[in-house]
Amino acid sequence: MKALILLVSMVIAVTLLPAQEQDQGPIPKISLQITNYFSYYPQEKVFLVTDKSEYKPGEAIWFRAFVADAENRPASEEGSKLSIGLYDKAGALLFKNSYDLTKGEASGTLIVPDNLQSDTYFLGAYTSSLYSPDQVSVVRLKIDQQYNNQWVVEAIAKDSVSVAGKSNELFVVLRDITGNILKNEYLRYKLKNGPEVLATDKIKTDDNGKVTIPLTIPAKTNGEPFICELSDLKDEWKHEIFLPTSIDPLVVRFYPEGGNLVAGIPTRIGFSVFNKWGIPVDVEGSVVNQDGSPVTPVKTLTKGLGLFSVVNTGQQKLKLQLTGTTGQGQSFELPAPSSNGLAIAVVKTDADFIYANLIFQDKQKHNISLIITHGNSVYWAGDMEINGTGRIKLPANQLPHGINLLSVFSKEGNLLAERLVFKDNKLALKINVAPEKTKLQPKGKMLVKVQLTDENNQPVSGNVCVSVADKFNEAVNQVSIEDYMQLESEVETPFSSFPEAFKQKETNNALLDVFLIANKLKGFDWARIRQFKPENATGTHIENFSVSGVVTDKSGNKMNKAKVSLANNKNMQIYSTITNSEGIFSFPNLSMSNIDDFSVKATDADGKRELKVNLIKDLPGQIS
Repeated sequence: MKALILLVSMVIAVTLLPAQEQDQGPIPKISLQITNYFSYYPQEKVFLVTDKSEYKPGEAIWFRAFVADAENRPASEEGSKLSIGLYDKAGALLFKNSYDLTKGEASGTLIVPDNLQSDTYFLGAYTSSLYSPDQVSVVRLKIDQQYNNQWVVEAIAKDSVSVAGKSNELFVVLRDITGNILKNEYLRYKLKNGPEVLATDKIKTDDNGKVTIPLTIPAKTNGEPFICELSDLKDEWKHEIFLPTSIDPLVVRFYPEGGNLVAGIPTRIGFSVFNKWGIPVDVEGSVVNQDGSPVTPVKTLTKGLGLFSVVNTGQQKLKLQLTGTTGQGQSFELPAPSSNGLAIAVVKTDADFIYANLIFQDKQKHNISLIITHGNSVYWAGDMEINGTGRIKLPANQLPHGINLLSVFSKEGNLLAERLVFKDNKLALKINVAPEKTKLQPKGKMLVKVQLTDENNQPVSGNVCVSVADKFNEAVNQVSIEDYMQLESEVETPFSSFPEAFKQKETNNALLDVFLIANKLKGFDWARIRQFKPENATGTHIENFSVSGVVTDKSGNKMNKAKVSLANNKNMQIYSTITNSEGIFSFPNLSMSNIDDFSVKATDADGKRELKVNLIKDLPGQIS
């Protein structure tokens, strides 16, 4: 636990409390709660990297894994095991191996089964200390039986979003694995809506390896994605191209800055927007009131991510109405405002300070406590008095590199607001790779020199993993270990969910701040921490508790769109969902409890016939 450092710098209507009053604040109790809670439910991060992203059946997958604690230090638990499993798209576990961890590291090889069909698969890595599926490190892999002879596709649509009922074109360039264009090659294409084939034809590339495919998306969808499937005439090679359309169902989540939309106070609201299949999209529209009158225009800043400001007097019901090509006509209700409370806005962060505005809705004097945490530790805390409105500046130079959580509590210890902030200590590991040769014959050998230097160009020692892959099959989209430890593993909506926003090496600080507003920490919940009592702790890890399972009929057939209801028998709270095409259902992020406290029932889509439910209780099953 870091030493608690009292607030030393405040401006504008903020008063430091006398020492006697400070001693009566909630900070010591909250700090003790954090220590107790995470001693029972420790956090670990697993970073998994493979030598490439595509393999043949029977080929070896070279991997390396690094396991760290919540403070990004190598896991020190001796004798700990790392489990790595290979899963198919339906979630079936194909095989699992265990490896010894030494100083937080493990490496080895996995052999792809000879009988695997060409498809997408997933490697999942986790330790015995992990207790929730969302803490598992997952790497997406492609298995291709024709790996050595596969073709590489570059595709771009004339209109990036296909409008239902209007013609569009898909421009395709075909190359072999070495990068040479493929002239006069026959292809078959299929326009599919899930399993349904809407159109199919045979086409031929020109002398430049190019071909144009006509597309028309129908006005209705069966709820599955639209795909253009390319294949050779023998169906030995296949490639799928996802087609964004104007009628894709969207999922929008709103995040008022500080966690609260306070009545009468201007509030910035970050939002994320994905289609039903988890792909970020661009949208535009307006926030409108209950009369349909526009309140403020809204547009994403980058695919999947946006920010707007709004004032709700408390008498309005606001919603986001989409008017752009994507999601046109779809609408989403904004969170209801609270009649009282605290609004917080971080206005600036530099090397020395974090500047934030605090506004109480009642404009009255309040005694509050501020706490800044990183991982499982408190790095800064202070008590103060604020006269309704104030600006504070917090000592950023005393915070660790990465994501920190700024939280504001009342003098009674109730959470008033919280905000993620990023502290950039300008740490940079530079890697220089110098191969001995530019070309290498089959089974040839050469030396590869690797040099590591820090941000000041000073040499540093480190652990290096080197792999060699085909030009078109290296794991180019894999997140770096730095981004994974500092960003990807920290938040519920990961860094890699917005590839266009952060694809440049130099991060856009303004966009990064929007990313933090429109997010939440993973595995850190003040309500659970504050309510935790050691005597009530269970022997199993249940943070971010979830329940999943499979629904079948009496004959064992998996039931699609079955209605599933889950009841917590202790507090009688009811949850509802439906199964997917594999009969699978999931209830993520439930209140902390034990799986034996829940009972579950399922019926067919009409609610007339009761079905069989198979609950999945162990972590490997939850990962599936």
